[in-house]
Amino acid sequence: MSKKTLLQILMAGLVLGSWATSLAAPQKKVAPIATKIFSQADKMNERDLYAAILNTYNRNDQVRFSAYYRSFKKRFAKSPLADDAAYLNGLYALSEKQYGKALVSFNEILTKYSFSNKTTAAMYAKGITLKRMNLKNESQVVFRTVLKKYSGSPEALRARVELGLVK
Repeated sequence: MSKKTLLQILMAGLVLGSWATSLAAPQKKVAPIATKIFSQADKMNERDLYAAILNTYNRNDQVRFSAYYRSFKKRFAKSPLADDAAYLNGLYALSEKQYGKALVSFNEILTKYSFSNKTTAAMYAKGITLKRMNLKNESQVVFRTVLKKYSGSPEALRARVELGLVK
């Protein structure tokens, strides 16, 4: 991927991220809630905090999800669940069309947790994110990588379908 393409991806994430933030509830209402959530998260152990992340992801509760995820990442960065939490963060960002944030999470898994059980899924999700950003060539490269590196996986089958759809 060229530096120009990477810059376009990052800029898209910044623009989309700031646009989405401007549509969020006013800070005065969110700040006390976030402070309360952070204090709750600081009292949770690793498993309970991950369960809270999973629960808020399933409930589509963005404020609590973000607070719990940030707390988990700060306190339990070396946890065996850190890759799963990062993957959920990427999926959440993707569902909210925050593509730059999604790419950061998926790339974090691919670099920091390269031996994770989420590596294949993160690589495929990265391809989907690039496709949704209308970066056709970059998404095709990622899908081909999934096919080559993880040929027997369910993600490889999905990547093959995506390659057929992208053309």
